[in-house]
Amino acid sequence: MKSALNLAETIAAKMQDLSDRRQQQVLDFIEFLLQQDAPTEKFLHPDGRPMSALEAAGDLVGSVDGGPGDLSTNKKYLEGPQFDETKRIAGYGTPSVSSEPSRSLS
Repeated sequence: MKSALNLAETIAAKMQDLSDRRQQQVLDFIEFLLQQDAPTEKFLHPDGRPMSALEAAGDLVGSVDGGPGDLSTNKKYLEGPQFDETKRIAGYGTPSVSSEPSRSLS
């Protein structure tokens, strides 16, 4: 290779020696790096104040038909995990109360 080649030409020349799959991986990596360097979009009110996530997504709120209007309608779910003591294996976790003798798992 000539020493006069610039960096972009060197990269392009070396890419020619790679398989199509590897070239796609290089392209994906370049796009990943470009995305990292891209400025993040800030959502602002017309007067310059920052918007909350709810305000920024306001036009999407309520746009899905059906389902509960409030996701907290399943109060039982909000209480935390519920365990069925009858399905515990003897010797693991909290001992279960059973009238049957415990069995060995070996």
